[in-house]
Amino acid sequence: MLQCHKCLAILICFSIFVSSLSSYAEEEIENLIDIFVSNSKIVAIIEGENTITSNLRSKESVLWRGSSGYLGAFLTNHRFFVISTSSDAWQALSLRKDESEKGVVSLSPYIALLVTGDRAIGFDAASNQFIETRLPIHDELISIC
Repeated sequence: MLQCHKCLAILICFSIFVSSLSSYAEEEIENLIDIFVSNSKIVAIIEGENTITSNLRSKESVLWRGSSGYLGAFLTNHRFFVISTSSDAWQALSLRKDESEKGVVSLSPYIALLVTGDRAIGFDAASNQFIETRLPIHDELISIC
């Protein structure tokens, strides 16, 4: 029964992600957030006006970064950071020891998605919240759009 709920949650997350990508596939959305790293800080400039920073921890390094539409994101060896045009701070989710090296990130104008060995983590620009679901044991990630 629990396995069924997990599979359902995964299907819902991925269907939301795919539908948001396909529904806006024809619509060109300008990147509204510029992101960069400076002096051990991650920096977002939202719509050319607001500058929002967050300090990186000692020995924390950036593995991936990207911005698309309403979102900007960083993956470090310790955390997954996301910011949207409607938030006033970076949202950060701590990662377990080896998750970041095995993580695959995908970014659309509305959703940031990180898939690790045993969980899928999404961030929705509309709600400014992380959504997380555990992947069933021994499931293998085949593709991420």
